Amino acid sequence: MSPDFAGHGFFMSRKTSSNPSACAESLKATRRGHVPWDLRLRDLLEAARPQTGGLPLTLRSPRTLLRAPRYVDVPALVEALGEREVVRWLGHVPYPYRAHHARAHVAGARQAMREGAALHLQIITSNPAPARTSPATAFDRPAQCCGALSLEGPPSHLSFGYWLAPSFWGYGFMREAAQTLLTYAFAQPGVEIVEAGYFAANTRSSRLQTALGFTPIRREQRAQPLRGAMAPFIVTTLNASAFTKATEAFKTSPHNGAQTPSPKPALHGEHAHPAAISARHRLKP
Repeated sequence: MSPDFAGHGFFMSRKTSSNPSACAESLKATRRGHVPWDLRLRDLLEAARPQTGGLPLTLRSPRTLLRAPRYVDVPALVEALGEREVVRWLGHVPYPYRAHHARAHVAGARQAMREGAALHLQIITSNPAPARTSPATAFDRPAQCCGALSLEGPPSHLSFGYWLAPSFWGYGFMREAAQTLLTYAFAQPGVEIVEAGYFAANTRSSRLQTALGFTPIRREQRAQPLRGAMAPFIVTTLNASAFTKATEAFKTSPHNGAQTPSPKPALHGEHAHPAAISARHRLKP
């Protein structure tokens, strides 16, 4: 696979092909998961039909898989985005978050990716809940959707967003997944600046972005829907040089492995609403 950027954004190859491997993966998910059959069937039908574009895109890190949203993710999306502590830091996310919101997101995200108008990736890993008492069993459970990452805009100035389900906080999953996506992005021609941000009260997200190399550039007021009010918001930016420096510093840090759970951090960025994040990309299988 030879990914690249072109024109005003990411553009996908128009090569059309079926995707039997994705169909097989969806079938396995139907056998092991507790997902309504209609959602499983949608995944199976989509995977079996010819695809135009880059839905097979996957990125991997030691503990995570980043892939396009699927209908089997709907229950996990509803559970995670049904948490006030997740949604409070996100802009324009329906609350309470229902199954029809999640289904609409999956449909819209997949269509946008086919058209080359978006990049939506779900974070897939194992539930680390057992690690709170036994780190050795942290990743023994079946893989599941636990969060999302996004990029949107032209390569010269992308916007980055993210969210993570509460039961996965404190293990370094978000940093690991974010580093994987940003490494991919900065390897593409034309990528210069990635913009992100966080509400000033979200200190955990502030620490995450600082650790990734983001630098604050301005402070402004943005709507925080669950509060029904405006709140201070910090806009940050990242370039390839700063990201490389932060990544190298992390590699030499004594804390660069799986982390011991800390008080639950709020790891969410303003652009992380899964139905409102996008980036253009091109993929050649």
